[in-house]
Amino acid sequence: MEKFGIVSFAQAFIQYFIIATDYGFNLSAPREISIHHKDPHKISEIFSSVMILKLFFLFISILILLSVICIIPKFQEDSNIYLFSFGMVAGYILFPAWFFQGMEKMGYITTLNIIAKLIFTISIFIFVRSESDYYKVPLINSLGFITTGIIALWIVFKTFRVKLQFPDTTILISHLKNSFYFFLSRISVSIYTISNTFILGLLTTNTLTGYYEAANKLIKAVSALNQPIVNAIYPYMCRTKNKSFYKKIFSGWVSIGICIFIITFFGNYYIISTVYGSNFGQTAQILRFLSIQFPLVFTSVLLGLPFLAAFGYTKFFNFTVVFGSIWHILALCIIIPIMKAYQEAGIYLLVFVTILTETIILLARVYGVRKYSLW
Repeated sequence: MEKFGIVSFAQAFIQYFIIATDYGFNLSAPREISIHHKDPHKISEIFSSVMILKLFFLFISILILLSVICIIPKFQEDSNIYLFSFGMVAGYILFPAWFFQGMEKMGYITTLNIIAKLIFTISIFIFVRSESDYYKVPLINSLGFITTGIIALWIVFKTFRVKLQFPDTTILISHLKNSFYFFLSRISVSIYTISNTFILGLLTTNTLTGYYEAANKLIKAVSALNQPIVNAIYPYMCRTKNKSFYKKIFSGWVSIGICIFIITFFGNYYIISTVYGSNFGQTAQILRFLSIQFPLVFTSVLLGLPFLAAFGYTKFFNFTVVFGSIWHILALCIIIPIMKAYQEAGIYLLVFVTILTETIILLARVYGVRKYSLW
């Protein structure tokens, strides 16, 4: 469990670089691609601009990571884990999911994600034989992402005939400005998602971090079901503003979120013992309380990007996330001393704060929908 905690902490840390190199392009670029999907020259310009900016941020991120490893002792101890995990950043940059989303060709995203997971799973069984092989996990994960990223680029150039360009500086700056508010949104989201594991890794033991992240990984795996739905309907809603279609999707998806919550809340021990084994009793309890997020997140996500943002209220959509994150930061400032003193109890306090944050964001978005008379 200690090694699992180290790997989980490294992955949480690397997520900050993924967000920094994305800079909100995964949210802003699909809209631009969708609007200009019939203009090959414009599509090539958008694609080239985003990739050039992402590669620039990748270079800066590498310098920052190396500086952190050289300066901070905690990161020096397992420097190979952080370096191997950083390959995920390169993989995410190479994989232009935002392009396929904008072109409304989500099948490529699904297929390539399945390939990445298959590479990871098969490689784990082949190469990870004992606890001492834990350092191979982030390396295998990174190689899986990089491989699918290279395949994705081949599809972009071969199937969609996209041609690399070198846009003017003014065009690059324009893309930076258009993505800035989305970047703030992504940073804000990370404060109450990624930062929980990161803070636990700093304040508690690797073992406790591992218990929490074992439950959190299951929560994130289920919550990731939201992304294909958002990817599918966001470009469509940007173009059509079809409320009747949206309401049908919304009611069905929220119902699914409620059902998943009930199953997870009452079947937590069975789920954990099936996935991880019988020695994860503490993880089962954490999973039970974290599962309260499901109906909140399933509702909130659909009210956000594919509804508020699609109808032109992007700033309000981003505001809801920033507002929730400010609350989360204030709450963390209060509970951090408690987490230091009572480490195990601090985990449940962190879960409680996270659920409150999700509730605040949902209520803010409901307010926005009513304020702008969207429903």
